[in-house]
Amino acid sequence: MKIAKNFFVLCAAVALILVSVHMCVADNFNMKVVEQNGIAKLQLTYNQKQYEVALTPVGQTNVQTGANTQATAPQTAQTTAVTLEQAKNIALKDAGLTSADFIKAKQDFDDGRQIFELEFRNDGKEYDYDIDASTGRILKTDIDYYNNIFGSNNQNGQSAQQTTAGAITAAEAENIALKDAGIAKSAVRYIYSHNDKEDGRAVYEVEFALNNTKYEYQIDASNGKIYDKDIDRD
Repeated sequence: MKIAKNFFVLCAAVALILVSVHMCVADNFNMKVVEQNGIAKLQLTYNQKQYEVALTPVGQTNVQTGANTQATAPQTAQTTAVTLEQAKNIALKDAGLTSADFIKAKQDFDDGRQIFELEFRNDGKEYDYDIDASTGRILKTDIDYYNNIFGSNNQNGQSAQQTTAGAITAAEAENIALKDAGIAKSAVRYIYSHNDKEDGRAVYEVEFALNNTKYEYQIDASNGKIYDKDIDRD
């Protein structure tokens, strides 16, 4: 009787397992493949008890378990539908820019999927983007307004640490964040704001969500300037 190669492989694997746990003793262990009514079976005899399982050729469904035994092709390196240059252009377009100084531009994995991690600067802002390498969808955006923190863009020439006039309320901070995001307050699922400290100064942290996108802002409590915003798209 001709037995398919996969049967012998399975038999060899079972034998190795049994040997590893010291079950393979000549007096109380026996293994063989038999055919009954056209069905190949692996029979094991151990301690005078007999066990058997039906063997199914590759590509067919096991009648006992319902599992398909199709051989799995070796996995190859994943390809991406989006190139690194295309990912850069997607990020720049979303940021409203035509060019920028890229600090980081690399391909990586996040939760099992390939993404492009991009970081670039332009006009006092530092942008961080995560872009799906298979679809070009923007997964996450973080923008740090670093000139607002260090005061290099302050119109009156004062350091931002010295700017105290024009203190705002939490409601005003929420409106500033919503306006920057281009979203009406009535459209968001929720909005939450609270006072915090950032680099020794008072800020409002504002969070809200629309559909599957979450927005987080840090806003100077003294003048309403945006320090940082983070957009996370689920």
